Amino acid sequence: MSDQQQQQYRSIRDKFDKVLGELTGVPDVTKSAPQTIRAALPILGDGQTFIIQTMKRRDVGEYIFLEYIDAEGSHRIVIPPPAAACIYRQRDALGMKIRRQTGRRVGLEQAALRKARGEAPAFMKSKGSKKRKRAKPRPAGDSPATV
Repeated sequence: MSDQQQQQYRSIRDKFDKVLGELTGVPDVTKSAPQTIRAALPILGDGQTFIIQTMKRRDVGEYIFLEYIDAEGSHRIVIPPPAAACIYRQRDALGMKIRRQTGRRVGLEQAALRKARGEAPAFMKSKGSKKRKRAKPRPAGDSPATV
């Protein structure tokens, strides 16, 4: 086999195909159905197509297979488990941050409504008839130190 034929053979089987082939048909791999998403940029009207599939291998992690197609051509990317885990962590962190900001905003709005109605905050409300119980003093002879 000549060098040119070997080079052509190597370029046909890229990383995407290699990893996809290694994971297909393996018993400890669970995969999702490929999802196709078509998007168009509103101003330019350029169309883009994304094909996304996730495969999870037990004890290794999740692989994300991304195919991107536009007018200039197509690109195929395999996102390995460490990078996929980073994407998931960042997504979770953003969700937590948004929930915290929303909760703070809603809490301030509720406090403003209570203040407008003339309600006192909970920490300023009187306890009423509840009195604190005090410990009874011990007689001098019952001290545990004298035993």
